[in-house]
Amino acid sequence: MRKDDVFTAMIREELEQHERFFLFQERELLRSKEYRKLATQSLRQTRIIAVIVFLTIVTFSIISIMHFVEFGQQGGLSRFVLGMLSWAFAIASVFFYTKNILEKKKCMERVLKLLEAREQFRDNTNNP
Repeated sequence: MRKDDVFTAMIREELEQHERFFLFQERELLRSKEYRKLATQSLRQTRIIAVIVFLTIVTFSIISIMHFVEFGQQGGLSRFVLGMLSWAFAIASVFFYTKNILEKKKCMERVLKLLEAREQFRDNTNNP
């Protein structure tokens, strides 16, 4: 029995719980058992996606404010509806996208910590 079986099983379990968030290339890395590369690549993608989601939220918030200002100045139900829809999309983005991004980020951070613990365990058992 290998020394890293417990750590590998924990890493594998963690990754399989969040596999629905993985892209094709990430799934290939999971199949080839390149956990460190998978975790670092996923963290990088998570940061990029977080920036995109943040910019989307800011953009739709500004658009909704502009529609509300136009509604206040000129009236018209269409401006009010467009403002409400833009604001609703910004709020939905906050809840749904942010939750998924944070779950994936936490998963990858736990995988990196488990990989580090596995290496420390190997070092401690090899150097009594």
